[in-house]
Amino acid sequence: TPPDDFDVIGTWNGTITGDPPHFSTSGTFSFVMAVSQRNGTNEGYIDAGDPAFNNEAMIDIIVSGNNLTFTVLQPYFSNVAVLFNLNYDGSLLSGSWSHAVHGGAINVTN
Repeated sequence: TPPDDFDVIGTWNGTITGDPPHFSTSGTFSFVMAVSQRNGTNEGYIDAGDPAFNNEAMIDIIVSGNNLTFTVLQPYFSNVAVLFNLNYDGSLLSGSWSHAVHGGAINVTN
């Protein structure tokens, strides 16, 4: 029997890091991810306080067991699609984000 999907609903806080050329400045940023459910569908947004990820809508949110994937389109970079791939260990959601040129890490708790 496959594991039940973890409950992603809520506000998650942590950090996001990435290639310095991707962000307006280099380094690690505070990161907020908020997910809610409306009419049985997950929806949400992310914010890193940087133009690269500034209150961007999460699309194609998929929760499968302990895995979460979603995409964000970045207006700051001509709407490039960024894929997030995270794993939940019971208290921490961690993983990576990437697109064709850049990528980085993310760690958040609820």
